[in-house]
Amino acid sequence: MNTAEKICEAAHRLSEPVAREVLDFIELLETRHGLRDLQAEHLKQAQMSAMHHVWDNSEDEAWNEL
Repeated sequence: MNTAEKICEAAHRLSEPVAREVLDFIELLETRHGLRDLQAEHLKQAQMSAMHHVWDNSEDEAWNEL
């Protein structure tokens, strides 16, 4: 079992609030080591909330599978 699998296995045993802390720490490490573009993540979140009503409708249900 590799390290990522061990982390995943351990995370399954955690309560939701503690698992959220672990995820926050992982995201911090990704940002610190240049594995994640924080600015792009914030932009994505802004788009999701602003466009939810456009993206989530029955008329374009076929696109949900892509």
